[in-house]
Amino acid sequence: MVYVLAELSFIADDPRYEREKPYDIVYASSSDPLKSNCQFATSSAIRITDCRSKFEEYNLKHHGFAFLLCPSSVSLRSLLSEDVDTAKEAVQPYLKGTIAIAREELKPERVICFDWRIRKRSVSEVNVSHDGGRVKLHRHLSSDEIAKVTDGEWEIQFVNVWRPISEVVKDAPLTLCDPSSVARDDLPEVDKVHTDHVEESAYLKQRPHREW
Repeated sequence: MVYVLAELSFIADDPRYEREKPYDIVYASSSDPLKSNCQFATSSAIRITDCRSKFEEYNLKHHGFAFLLCPSSVSLRSLLSEDVDTAKEAVQPYLKGTIAIAREELKPERVICFDWRIRKRSVSEVNVSHDGGRVKLHRHLSSDEIAKVTDGEWEIQFVNVWRPISEVVKDAPLTLCDPSSVARDDLPEVDKVHTDHVEESAYLKQRPHREW
């Protein structure tokens, strides 16, 4: 298989996290020394396999991710427009189309889009931890729907959908990690502190055996 060697950032394997939970105050200024206690380390020469010629070999059930050809007509320029109305008008068809993709592929009873953003280069992370997922359920589902989850009537899946909105990604392309190469201890939970609530996500530690 064709591969490239790349540089990625990970949360540092710091002993302090054994006694102090990592956190990030989302609304704080970047100059605030108390904004975050997260320390990151960059690893180079990480082997990333080019799987573009074998999209059909990957699926959500066995690999935790899948590839689909679902282009969007929404432009990056419109989403980044300084005119609020233009940006709002652009994002609605994008979100509706993305929801339609999830509905077609997963055949769920209901689809909820509770967050969207334009992806920027970042450290390696999981968007929501196990406990953080439960918090999100209580924020976005009604009490009757929560009861269906608790009683086992509903099974919940959190799914990220990444859709390109630029013709060619020349910098920091999306990279996926094979979940079978990730141990539970390699995903320290991180508190994301907002003004009105706290979410929990997870960052990834670097390990030499990982497959990308």
